[in-house]
Order: sequence, then C-alpha cells, then structure tokens
Amino acid sequence: MFSDDFWNQYNKLMKDYTNRITESIQPLLKVTEESIQPLLKVTEELRQSISENVSNIYFEKIAELGEIFRGLDDEVIQYKSIIVELGYPPHAEISIPLMRGIVHDYNEHGTDYVKEYIHEVMISNFDYKFLDELLRKWEKNDFVKDRIQILRNVIKCHNQNMYSASIPTLLPQLEGIIAKGFKHKGFLSGYHQKVYLNNLLINPLEDDEAFKFERALHNFYLQHILVNFEHGKEILSDVSRHAILHGGKVDYGTEGNSLKLILAFDFLLDSLSSLSEENIKNVQNEIKSSTNKSKSRRRN
Repeated sequence: MFSDDFWNQYNKLMKDYTNRITESIQPLLKVTEESIQPLLKVTEELRQSISENVSNIYFEKIAELGEIFRGLDDEVIQYKSIIVELGYPPHAEISIPLMRGIVHDYNEHGTDYVKEYIHEVMISNFDYKFLDELLRKWEKNDFVKDRIQILRNVIKCHNQNMYSASIPTLLPQLEGIIAKGFKHKGFLSGYHQKVYLNNLLINPLEDDEAFKFERALHNFYLQHILVNFEHGKEILSDVSRHAILHGGKVDYGTEGNSLKLILAFDFLLDSLSSLSEENIKNVQNEIKSSTNKSKSRRRN
C-alpha cells in the first residue's frame, strides 16, 4: 500500500500538470472562438432566412391548396345536380378529372353539349372491369345473399349486351332491398319508398355537403325511377320503373340505361348496409303515426 505522503505528492503533481495544460491551451481556445464567430453568425442568419422562406412557402401552399379545395367543393356541388339532370345517378367511383370535365363543359357549352357524349364517357369509366369488381363486392355482402344469383344474371346480361333483360330484372331488386333494409311488411307503396329514401339518404340536420352524394341519389331515384307514369301520356324518364314494368316504355334497352340502374343499385345497397336498428324503428314509427292520422281523418 502507498503511504499518505505519496498520495499527497501525487495529487499536487497532477493539479500542477492540469493547470499548466489549461494555461497553455487557453490562447488557442480564444483564437478558435474568435475565428468561428463570423461563421456562427452567418450560419444563424442563413437558418433564420431558410426558416422564414419555408414558412412563407408553406403558408402560400396551404392557401393555394385551400383555394383548390374550395374550387373542387363548388364543382362537386355542381356535379351532383348536373349528373342527375343528365339522367345518371351519382357514384363515388367517378374520377375527379372526369367530374371536373363534365362540370366545365356544362358551364361553358350547356346541357345539350354534354348530353352528346355523357353516355360514352360513363360507359367508358364504369367498364367491364369495374362491373366485375362490383359483382365481387356484392357477392361478399350478406345483405344480398338471397338474391345474388339474380344480380349475377343482371351483370351477365349487361356484359352480353342484353339490356332489355338486365333492366327489368334489376328494377324490382331496388324495391326489394329497400323493403328488406327497413323490414317492411305488407304492400309497399310509393309513399313508403319515399319515406324510406328520405330517412336513408337525407339528414335534415346537415346541409347538402359537397362530398356526400346521398341527397343526389335521392333526387335521382325520385326524378327518374319513381317518376309518375300514366299510359298514353309523355314518359318522363328512360328508367321509369312504372313505365317499364307496366309495359308503357319498350325502347329502354340501352347500355346507358342498364348502367344507370346498376350504379343506383350499388349506391343504394351501400347505404342500406349501414342502417341501424334505431333508424329502422324510427322510420317504422313515422309511417305508423302517419297511417293512424290518415285513418283518423277519414273517420272524421
């Protein structure tokens, strides 16, 4: 073991050694600090400049994106009414460029101009591949498991250009899934269908939100499928359920008309698949209340 005297001498020696090293490098440290100070200043100025420029670019781009989305929002609102006016239901799979092109042409050239090409464009957008994927989606949906063979035949007939078969086959299925979705019993009148569609597709607490197509489907269904029909009078829609199934319209068998109903069915199916028991009971109570009031008025 080393003696205490040894350790005292050792510690003193190390302290002196440390002090000499510190004294010797102090001038070097001072020179180094002074030499890099300008570099640090330039670096800080550069950092601030980059930060400010990036912030300006960021906020400019955010503002620019905001303008783009506001413009797109307006175009979607226009598109929803335009596509229904042109006789087609809305569908979520429509591409943004196609939608914007239709809106642009409608505003620049009018309805007749767009009508000249709308069928060709929609048929091209919702092609054989799309319909094949659509059928696969339906086959996975338990809600239509009991009628999937009918739906397979609809798509098969459509793809084989047998539109006079696909259309009258699919029309009753629209009514069928509405009745099933709302657990309807008894005769299903036009009034019932309208009440169901109102509750399914329109939320009275919400505005006509741009990126929601439900209200547009509601308008399409009432204006084109459930439109009034009387024999001997003008037929107001190419896909009028009553006109086709009651034999009043016989020239309905076109690819465009078949596609319209397929798209409407798909959108309606997606909406019905998310129905809650609470929604169903509320609508049933609404119809029951309305029926009781009608009976009371007749008695009085």
